Amino acid sequence: MIQSVIKKLLDTLNNQFGLTGAALDWQKSYLTRRTYRVVINKAESDIMDLDCGLPQRSSLGPLKWLIYAAELHDIVIRHGISFHGFADDSQLSKSMFVTDIQTGKRAMLGCIADVEVWMQVPWIEAECRQV
Repeated sequence: MIQSVIKKLLDTLNNQFGLTGAALDWQKSYLTRRTYRVVINKAESDIMDLDCGLPQRSSLGPLKWLIYAAELHDIVIRHGISFHGFADDSQLSKSMFVTDIQTGKRAMLGCIADVEVWMQVPWIEAECRQV
């Protein structure tokens, strides 16, 4: 499950942003083979392996999301929909004349369907609201 997310992120870094070689390997090492331990006072737990995650207080967390979500922008634009994103929140909108409401509705529904397909990763949840 999470390996598919890491693979998609690394593919995006490589294919859309041109990251290769040592730079791509560094990103891979940053996302994999992570461990943690709990320390309370002077007592330490055993070191445990993590399936995924970024270091606490990492400024790269939001950046990794933006890189991962770069494909989302491409999907939305393909449908002629306006896209606004902030952190991990995204909004879609479409301006149209009253006479074009059915065409605009079809474009928005097609866009939402394609976004739902893109989101077929278990840890990403779509919150669909009717406005």
